[in-house]
Amino acid sequence: MKKQYFLLTLAWLLFAVSGCKDDYRSVVLFEGAEPVYQVGTCDNLVSSLAFFLSETEGETVLGIDGGDGAYSLTNEHESVAAVTFAGDSNGYRRISIQPLAAGETVVRVMDGSGSGAQLRITVKERREYKMSKQGFETDSYTHLRPHETPEHLVCRLPLEKKNRQQNQHHMPREREQR
Repeated sequence: MKKQYFLLTLAWLLFAVSGCKDDYRSVVLFEGAEPVYQVGTCDNLVSSLAFFLSETEGETVLGIDGGDGAYSLTNEHESVAAVTFAGDSNGYRRISIQPLAAGETVVRVMDGSGSGAQLRITVKERREYKMSKQGFETDSYTHLRPHETPEHLVCRLPLEKKNRQQNQHHMPREREQR
C-alpha cells in the first residue's frame, strides 16, 4: 500500500513540475502601465485603434506582454502609421504609434518563437457627424475617441448614457409665475 501511495505522489509531482514549462503567455498589446487580465471586467488589452488626423496629438504608446521577449514589428502600410519600439517601462517593452495618413494598416508584433499579436490601425481624416432630434451625434463607428478601440465602448458608452439620463432628470425647471 505504501508503494502505491509513493508512486501516486511521485506521478503527481512529475505532472506538477512539468506543467511549469508551459507557463508561456501569448503575446498581447495593452494600454497603461501594465496589462489587466481580469475576465468579466473592462481590461486594457488592445487589438485595434482608430485615429482621426484632425484630432491626433502626438503619439500613442502601447505595451507588449507575453512571448519570449525577442519582439519584432511588421507594418503592412508604413505610409498610414509609423510604428516603432519606444523602450521599456515598468518592465514591459513599448511601441509608439504615430498616424500619418488616412487608410488602414495591420501591425504584427512577433516574438522569437513566431507567436504574436496583431494590431489593426484605422486612420481617418476627421470624425463624421449626423443630425438627430436631440442635436449632433457622432456616427456609431466614429464614436470612438482617438485612442479607443470598439472594446472600450462596451465599458464607456453605458456609463455615459447613464450620466446623461441623470443630468436630464436633475436639470432645474423654470418656476411658474403666479
